[in-house]
Amino acid sequence: MIVSGFPMNDKPELARKQDKLIGAVGQVVGFDENGNAVAQAAPDTGVTSFKGRTGAVVPQAGDYTAAQVGASPTGHIHDERYYTEQEMDEKLASKSSTSHTHSYAGSSTAGGSATSAVKLVTARTIRTNLASTSTASFDGSANITPGVTGTLGITNGGTGNTTGQAVSAAKLATSRNISLSGDATGSVSFNGASSVSIPTTLANTGVVSGEYGAIELVRNNNGTVWVSNNVGLHGTSAISTWTAKQACKLSFKWKVSSENVSYDYLNIVAAGSTVLANTGGAVEQSGQLTVALSANQSIVFTYRKDNSVNNGTDRAEISEVKYGTGTADPSTVIYENNVESYFTITNSTYGFYPGIPIANVTVDSKGRITKEQTTYIAPIRVARADRVDSAAKLTTARTIRTNLGSTSSSSFDGTASITPGVTGTLSVSNGGTGQTSMTNTSYTSTLYRGIAMRTSAPSSLNNGTICLVYS
Repeated sequence: MIVSGFPMNDKPELARKQDKLIGAVGQVVGFDENGNAVAQAAPDTGVTSFKGRTGAVVPQAGDYTAAQVGASPTGHIHDERYYTEQEMDEKLASKSSTSHTHSYAGSSTAGGSATSAVKLVTARTIRTNLASTSTASFDGSANITPGVTGTLGITNGGTGNTTGQAVSAAKLATSRNISLSGDATGSVSFNGASSVSIPTTLANTGVVSGEYGAIELVRNNNGTVWVSNNVGLHGTSAISTWTAKQACKLSFKWKVSSENVSYDYLNIVAAGSTVLANTGGAVEQSGQLTVALSANQSIVFTYRKDNSVNNGTDRAEISEVKYGTGTADPSTVIYENNVESYFTITNSTYGFYPGIPIANVTVDSKGRITKEQTTYIAPIRVARADRVDSAAKLTTARTIRTNLGSTSSSSFDGTASITPGVTGTLSVSNGGTGQTSMTNTSYTSTLYRGIAMRTSAPSSLNNGTICLVYS
């Protein structure tokens, strides 16, 4: 400390001691116990430590309390009746001056007309005219009656369309009759209140109802149909002779389709008299006959063909055969399985045989059967008095003996015994030599256990081989 400004005689003791201080400017000096001035060590600069932190001290949060720095503690509550000067300035800055004026809503000047309002001074009526499509302008000065636009939907009580009709309804206002015509007929009244079914009648196609299998066809045609079996065989005649076992009446239907009657035709002779003379042609011919026969008298059916050309179905048919004993009208239906009770039937090389019934139907584009016609197929066989197509064995056994010294073949049809020759070479495994000559010029393994004939002896032979050397 330096004290100055006192007269020498009036200086206090501290000042007089200060005068004794000797040192450089800025040097720190002090006094020892004898009052002599001595130099002192300069003190450190700044605070050496603060709250355990050394070095340059930088204030940190928590170093001081609000009370130490003169602040309000955290969480204090201001009295809202009082504001700081700054708070008052901020609040007053947002207020209008005492001389300001207000304009009406939408007006650009004070006291002008308002362009909008919460409500009208005078209430007005608005009623929609459903019959009008006009628009009405409304500013609140008068009542209005506007028209309409758009289409009222079903959910709002409208039809949802502009046709004046409902899109859907529980039922029709007027019931309607629904009818079917053509191949199916029927009708029913319909109002939409419930589902309906139409009783339907299919139109008759003209085909007789029933079964049409092979057996049914025979039944439906009143017996077996006999068919000539020389179709397509030129220069032949199918002849079938029926000889009555007792006096009778016989009725039947006939049918023929052939080449011109001058060439191919059906002829029928009963008890020696012609009852149908040479009938035929490409257009099918048919008819019905009744004949009387005594015991052992015959009726002969003949379908004759010339040497060329086929036409039509190229055959004749006898059907619906009925039999009556003596002079009785024919009533017994004749089938394949009962005909021999009344007649002895003899066929020539070709004859008339029970046909195989095939039902042919005509179907229109709608799937309806419009026509049924039965076709009878004649059996594919040839009937001859001296032979049959096949047999389990020959009537007369025949002998067959092979002639090993012959190479001739023998034809065999069962009418005679035969002695055929041979062909090929019998192998060693079957007891032969396997060779076609007994002369060999070289020895091979095929001669094993055989005989080799050579002009010189071989160098070796297999066991069992005999070699004959000749010159």
